[in-house]
Amino acid sequence: MNQNIEVINENLWLVNFHYIDQGYIPELKDVSRNHTDYKIITKEGTLILDKGYKEGSELVPIFSYVMNLDDKRLKENQAFKSFLAESNPKIANWDEKLMDTYIGYHHLEAALKMFNEISVLEQTRRKVKKEYKNSPKSFVRKLFNRKG
Repeated sequence: MNQNIEVINENLWLVNFHYIDQGYIPELKDVSRNHTDYKIITKEGTLILDKGYKEGSELVPIFSYVMNLDDKRLKENQAFKSFLAESNPKIANWDEKLMDTYIGYHHLEAALKMFNEISVLEQTRRKVKKEYKNSPKSFVRKLFNRKG
């Protein structure tokens, strides 16, 4: 794989979007060059974050956490509190009211909003990946790449 692609996991990559624009990453030639954000979902369902955008790289732990949630947990509002508890084991046994106080006291409302936006994005990524796997092009590709 191209050295300009940092693979976090099979569904999450870090790439400097300027390299895509300059043509340094031919593997991503089909990715839209009209990006104005720090993230792109490919037609195959891979999420690519802009390594050149500071927040893109800093959000990798949150994206990785969210990507490991099952579909049910992904839709729950409690997922952010679980993320906080994993990040800070001292608060793991707190009740919901105390967690809400913690979020307010530490001004984490923006982080909660970002977490929820990432959760929605992950739901979209999963849907795109599922649709791609079920598409006729994917079936033909699997048929001709089959060994034996």
